[in-house]
Amino acid sequence: MSVSEINNWIVAHQALVATIMIPILTLFVSWVVSYASEKRMEKSRRADRLLQTELKLVEFRQAWISELREKLALFHSLTGQQKTENLSDTIECFTVYSSVMMSMNIEDPLVRELSGIMTECTEDLEPSDLADAHVKLTFMAQKILKAEWERLKNDLTSVENRVR
Repeated sequence: MSVSEINNWIVAHQALVATIMIPILTLFVSWVVSYASEKRMEKSRRADRLLQTELKLVEFRQAWISELREKLALFHSLTGQQKTENLSDTIECFTVYSSVMMSMNIEDPLVRELSGIMTECTEDLEPSDLADAHVKLTFMAQKILKAEWERLKNDLTSVENRVR
């Protein structure tokens, strides 16, 4: 069949072609539009899930920083008291130390330094040496908390830039 024969057949059967082809063409266009719309929606849903996950992680990190600050303050307080033979104070001090260390990455040089300073604070030191150890503890805690806060701000900025 040649092109001219096909053209002649279409002209001769114009009503039939319009009746059948227009609904088929409409169906095809509708399907293409629907498919494209569904793909966009799925991509949008994935982006929303990723955003929600990142925001939740930021929320968890913020809570972790607050909890770490509280634990370090408690440790500072416990080791700053007069040394007593009270076993419950000693247990609480080492519990807080362990909790801090277990919530951090020990491979981080700042954390290793913090661990050494915290250990120093638990030793039987003269009052002036203990005061020096507490100054070092405060400085190191502030340094770590500042680094974590900066990391949190960077994560928030990254999330905010993705939203735009």
